[in-house]
Amino acid sequence: MKGIDLTNHPNIVGRKADLDPNQPGLLKFTKKYEEKKKVGDSFEKAVSLQISKEFPDMILLDDVYFETGVYNKKLCMYESMQIDHLLITPKGILVIEDKYIDNAKYISVSGGALSKTWSLKKQIGNISETNGLKQNYRHMQFIKELFDYVGMNIPVFQMTIIGGISRDKIRVQQFIDANLVTENEVVDRINYIFKEKQDIDVSIWRVKDELSKWICTVPDIEKSHIAYIRNKEKKKLPARCKKVMRSI
Repeated sequence: MKGIDLTNHPNIVGRKADLDPNQPGLLKFTKKYEEKKKVGDSFEKAVSLQISKEFPDMILLDDVYFETGVYNKKLCMYESMQIDHLLITPKGILVIEDKYIDNAKYISVSGGALSKTWSLKKQIGNISETNGLKQNYRHMQFIKELFDYVGMNIPVFQMTIIGGISRDKIRVQQFIDANLVTENEVVDRINYIFKEKQDIDVSIWRVKDELSKWICTVPDIEKSHIAYIRNKEKKKLPARCKKVMRSI
């Protein structure tokens, strides 16, 4: 990931006009997408409950959105990212990505450490899934650079959780300190990550306050994020979609 330049962030220079994500033609949610999202959301909630129960003295933020400050002129949207969980501890921040893969549907999940996608193998054919390790590495780098920008020395770590599928079916390559775990390994891995780390010199509440300044709270941020992801590589918007702007 290239270094971010928060000097162009809307928090700093003021917000440019945004495309309205609610206009007809921009987003279409299929039944298959809705079902997948429902399962994913349920898994994320289960992970959140598990971590909150085992680490009650830490701060857990769920389903948070950030804008990088990069403005896509064609889409009239800011580049955005969604992070499943941020665990703020006395020794640093853990950036967590969840991936749920149905054990009954898939024979295996495989992929290179730096590949864009993983391959989910079925009895007949394969489907692609975003490489959670690479995705989460980018999230981790963003959080690191954000704290560098504000002048706070906060260690940032990463962990990717694959739920549903059994460990013996996971055949993805990892890079150093990727911390790929199954849902049954979460607590032990968190303890391992922070076992010999030094405490940071600011409180976890001070870290949360700084993060909160950058978390994106614009209306319909989830829809805007999905619209950005779906359309960022297209040369133009869907034919039925007009550039209807909104003011914030």
